[in-house]
Amino acid sequence: MKKLIFFLLFSIITTSTLSAEEAETLISGKIVNGVFVGPVLKLVDIKDKAAFMMGGNAGWLINHKLVAGVAGYGLMTNINLHSVKPGEALCLKLCYGGALLEFILSSHKLLHLSFSTLVGGGSAGYKGYKSDDEYGKTSAFFITEPRLNLMLNVTKHFRLGIGGGYCSVSGISLAGINDRELSGLSASLVFKIGYF
Repeated sequence: MKKLIFFLLFSIITTSTLSAEEAETLISGKIVNGVFVGPVLKLVDIKDKAAFMMGGNAGWLINHKLVAGVAGYGLMTNINLHSVKPGEALCLKLCYGGALLEFILSSHKLLHLSFSTLVGGGSAGYKGYKSDDEYGKTSAFFITEPRLNLMLNVTKHFRLGIGGGYCSVSGISLAGINDRELSGLSASLVFKIGYF
């Protein structure tokens, strides 16, 4: 009977000691949170022409290293699609957005790097050359956009950066434009305002 009681007590103590160990986690210790929001101006290659896109991003910053957020962009430049309707000047209408994941290296340094990836979807269609009237159908697509950024800590609450990336589009089903013509290199000017 004494052996049984001893065994039960030993089991309870061992189990409680083992369960008191802290679990291994991706992010451990004190967690520092931050948030930011800001506009982004992008220079992209669409149908072998330079075009500007305007948008923005917002994110939750974890331990000055990891960002989980969202981003979205819209085409600002008129890209002619003459092959769609001969004799009628139509332009490309384009927007996309999605989830943004970013990893920041040495964010406390005046200049530092970050690696980000946007994964999401978008819509492309036609509009009048001199108006925003929509014509015909639109097409949804899937997009991934990895990017490398060089960031400058301007003030405690303001970051300015330049970046370069590659936009990969798939799933376009629209006359006058295809996946390859929307995919390509991009350059960006990034503004971040918030608590870092």
